[in-house]
Amino acid sequence: ALANKIGVSRNCIYLIESHENIPKIETILDIINANLDNKDLSAAFIANELHISMRHLYRKLSEIGEVRSIANMIKDCKLQVAKDLLINTKLSIDEIAYKSGFTARSTFFRSFTEKYHITPKEFRKQQE
Repeated sequence: ALANKIGVSRNCIYLIESHENIPKIETILDIINANLDNKDLSAAFIANELHISMRHLYRKLSEIGEVRSIANMIKDCKLQVAKDLLINTKLSIDEIAYKSGFTARSTFFRSFTEKYHITPKEFRKQQE
């Protein structure tokens, strides 16, 4: 049986161990989703949105113990959005990279291929 719960915020899904941590993760995911196209999106940006220091943000994440890093959460959300766009739209790969919050096409391709072990173009072909 799966002990994991799912934190969901619009386009991002994050598996977490304990039910009481879902609201905390969802708040962070909401900020990420609302700002995917913001080039300033970072741990510092999220801490500022939550009106806490970065140290306090990392302390809270440490207490939750289920989040590797804010940077990884942001990248995972961007990749989930990109994956959804590849499946559900006819946008070009470049448009998808931009709409999912990546500032460089090469970074998008590298990140997508590292996570899914397939290029975005190959992934889209598989979905057809």
